Amino acid sequence: MNEFIQYVIQLFQRYGADLAAQIATSRAAIGVMPGGMENVVPDLKSVETDLVSAYQSGTNTAAECLHTLFEKHRAWIARMRGKMCDADGYEGLADAYRSHPDIITRI
Repeated sequence: MNEFIQYVIQLFQRYGADLAAQIATSRAAIGVMPGGMENVVPDLKSVETDLVSAYQSGTNTAAECLHTLFEKHRAWIARMRGKMCDADGYEGLADAYRSHPDIITRI
């Protein structure tokens, strides 16, 4: 079983059936984007790279530049989900950022 499938199984076990609807919504939103994920991943990589750089350089967490980067990240996530992300969605996203091998490698 590949890592992504194992990861999705772990998410279902932790967050329950509601996650299935969130994943389906995201896949539908991605499906109608010109170029699919290949076209939008560079936008995310840019935001992630800038966030990592800001934190590594010791940027104050209250800095306006971080606020701007987080707004870009929220907009990107909303585009992937087809709607704004709620607190539960961000909890799942935080889990992904901490544990998904592809994300860890990327950032």
